[in-house]
Amino acid sequence: MPVDCTKRTRPIRISVDVPPDDYSALRQFAFDASMTHAGVVRALVELLADKTVAQRVRGWTNDS
Repeated sequence: MPVDCTKRTRPIRISVDVPPDDYSALRQFAFDASMTHAGVVRALVELLADKTVAQRVRGWTNDS
């Protein structure tokens, strides 16, 4: 039986492997925006609700 994750109240911790250059860009953006790294990632995930953004992400590859 699948677990209903919608009832969870605490955030879920994840790990994301990114190349050093991408991490540097994330760190600099977060610093400039006075945000945490997690805050930036949460904001990016929320942007996926926009169908245009989601479609662009679906078409992205490491070669882009």
